[in-house]
Amino acid sequence: MSRRLGRLICARHGTISVKVCFFTAVPDEPEDVKSRHRTFNTALRAVGVDIVEGHHVIDPDSGKRQEKQTDINLALHLIRDAHDNVYDCAYILSSDSDQAATAKMLKSWFPNKYLVGVAPPSNKVPEKLITYADTHFELTMADLERCVFDDPLIGRSGKPIPRPDAYRPPAGWIRPI
Repeated sequence: MSRRLGRLICARHGTISVKVCFFTAVPDEPEDVKSRHRTFNTALRAVGVDIVEGHHVIDPDSGKRQEKQTDINLALHLIRDAHDNVYDCAYILSSDSDQAATAKMLKSWFPNKYLVGVAPPSNKVPEKLITYADTHFELTMADLERCVFDDPLIGRSGKPIPRPDAYRPPAGWIRPI
């Protein structure tokens, strides 16, 4: 989630974005996916997003790659930041019902913290998360399109970070207002 998206989400509730975290795991392969993911993380860092990385493992039965530590990293950071009083209002952008346990713990320990469940476009905030959230909403594709990075994005060092071809908008695309 970019800082721009964080500001857009916060503006709906009259809050100010003080911190944006992206919880992810970079796959080991294939190389093109790994490279694109690393470039995206570099771009996020360049605009002030904190990246918290987990890892992947291969399930021995199915042979499929599984992301690990993402959910627990989100939970730990959300609770720690509540304890440190970093925020008054937290937003969980996820359609993963596993985040309900995080929301339940947050509201149990910090009942005065306001919690908003946010779903990506074409998804819903899970009912289990809604149970503990103070409110919730779904993003639209237009919301995401308003937050597309410039190409190139200028990094912290002043060096340009070019957008990978696979992430380029279609020819003629214009950012929504």
